[in-house]
Amino acid sequence: MGDGTCSVSFKVTSSGQLTNKKFVQQSQNYSLNDMVYNALLKTSYYNPPPTSYNGTTLKMTVKMYDGNFEVSLY
Repeated sequence: MGDGTCSVSFKVTSSGQLTNKKFVQQSQNYSLNDMVYNALLKTSYYNPPPTSYNGTTLKMTVKMYDGNFEVSLY
């Protein structure tokens, strides 16, 4: 598949719905972009967030190198 890094962002509603999904940074590796964005689109709900979550935008970065993945969420 090749190496690359891409980032997406999203928000989580109080009921756990993921909204405002979009790319922050796309990779030159189009297969990686497709895989990450399709996974984000298929994840429409997650467990409701903790009450301390204030609705800020979350950013997820996925790095692929030598067949390994590194995922960061902040």
